[in-house]
Amino acid sequence: MQIYTRAQLSQIPWPDHDPGRPLLSALIAEGTQPFITNVSAEVAALATAGAVMPLVRVDTAPAEPNAYVCSPTTHYIDYAQREVELELAEHPVLRRTIPPLLEGLRPMLRWSRVERIVYVNNWLLSTNLYPELSMAELTAIRQLLLETFPTHAILFRSLNLGLNRAMIDRLEALGFERIFSRQVYLLDPGDGAFRRRNNYAHDRRLARRSPYRWRSAAELTPAHAERLCALYSDLYLHKYSRHNPQLTPYALARALEERWFTISALTDGEQIDGLLGFIEQHGVLTAPLVGYDRKRSPAAGLYRLLMLELIEQAAARGRILHFSSGAASFKRLRGAEPHVEYSLVYHRHLPLRQRLPWRLLAWLSRAAIIPLMERYGL
Repeated sequence: MQIYTRAQLSQIPWPDHDPGRPLLSALIAEGTQPFITNVSAEVAALATAGAVMPLVRVDTAPAEPNAYVCSPTTHYIDYAQREVELELAEHPVLRRTIPPLLEGLRPMLRWSRVERIVYVNNWLLSTNLYPELSMAELTAIRQLLLETFPTHAILFRSLNLGLNRAMIDRLEALGFERIFSRQVYLLDPGDGAFRRRNNYAHDRRLARRSPYRWRSAAELTPAHAERLCALYSDLYLHKYSRHNPQLTPYALARALEERWFTISALTDGEQIDGLLGFIEQHGVLTAPLVGYDRKRSPAAGLYRLLMLELIEQAAARGRILHFSSGAASFKRLRGAEPHVEYSLVYHRHLPLRQRLPWRLLAWLSRAAIIPLMERYGL
């Protein structure tokens, strides 16, 4: 097991046909900001016997906040405040009281140096998919990172009991603590039950009568990157939160050139009005790239068409669909099941000052966040 930095890029022992190699190589070689403007971090590779994963180190909070994918301050204050605004619109008392309570955490998080973290398998996207890691491998990872980054917390993002129960159990046995991250939705299309749902049938009828057609990555070029990036940004940054990863047109151009994702576009003639980009790893499929033209009539059903394609791609490939978070009712109606997603953090080696925020977040997860989420079906 070894860490490889930019100077050692040519020495990384990539597994055969590793789908993550182009993206991880680019992040190591060129840094984060050419691709994601609101991520300031150092990326290296962590190689185990059977996998190569990104290792992301953050030392201090930058002048401009990092995206929530590599900043607990952004995640649990800024991003959470926006989530409250969106998801609790019908509960005005909670909508007024929760954001200032979250804001009250900011001085403590800043004082505690909570941003000082090394992330394992963080692809800097909304969802990370994990290889199966044995107890021996996880023990070796913990020891290597304790020796290499003694002043940093160690954190695994994007773990849920539906996909990662064994890994969560192993990490907790090693002293990692479970912290709430978000609610996500999983759909296993293996039994075909989703096809018997009325909403799936309605989506299929919409697709049959729609003028929109799919254009594959082979029909797209880097010249389309500006439009694709604009569709992603309008949905993820303008509709939801600017604290999502702010991808650049250069990132989309490279993704098209090097097949970082399976990208396709929803088109009406020459006009591109929808974007779908998914990845497959370790038997799971997820789509970190979604976007559509929100100026089009809702009757066009662009989001429904995108999600229908995503479901059918997962079914055709025999993959579990990780539906990520948001649009809870929409996903439940199509057969997806909710799962709490956690970050697993190790902080026992740190001084009390750095341990306090993790203890507080773990307590808040158990005592307030998860009960609130379950009560209101978020």
